Amino acid sequence: KFKRADGRAVRPSLVVLDDPQTDESARSDKQVADRMATLTGAILGLAGPGQKISGIMPCTVIRPGDILIAANGGVRHCRELGVLPAVVIGDLDSLVSDEINALQDANVEITRYPARKDQTDLELALRHAINLGVDEILVLGALGARWDMTIANILLLGAPELAGITIRLIDGQQEIVLLR
Repeated sequence: KFKRADGRAVRPSLVVLDDPQTDESARSDKQVADRMATLTGAILGLAGPGQKISGIMPCTVIRPGDILIAANGGVRHCRELGVLPAVVIGDLDSLVSDEINALQDANVEITRYPARKDQTDLELALRHAINLGVDEILVLGALGARWDMTIANILLLGAPELAGITIRLIDGQQEIVLLR
């Protein structure tokens, strides 16, 4: 505890933690739970008894029960993050045969659609997630690479069959949510 010259304790009102985990520890349910307990207890407790403090912690946490679905080339985003999707869905036109073979070897569920279809790969992935019973979906990597796909992905949020699901498109510092 830091004290001022008059003896009063100085307490922070904001704590910024810079990704306090490794890729390996993010995959461990126990390590994630232990880290969250430390953060919500010891770190946020720095404000003092009965006082509130804000905390910012940029990190990737995959919680138990989360389902990772990669729409086509989203497999590459998963690989960059060091995670393996449970499902890969789409026409797979962005993947080479070695990538598809590696997914099959890892027992990843692959649902392949023809290239000529009425839905985007993201739409197919969202519908698959809904069929699994999810009520919240975070979509990463759906903005910016191609304008036509970016616009299609944003407009997809307004589809009537997605009305009961919270879907957030997240890309860098941008987040898009349809308010209904």
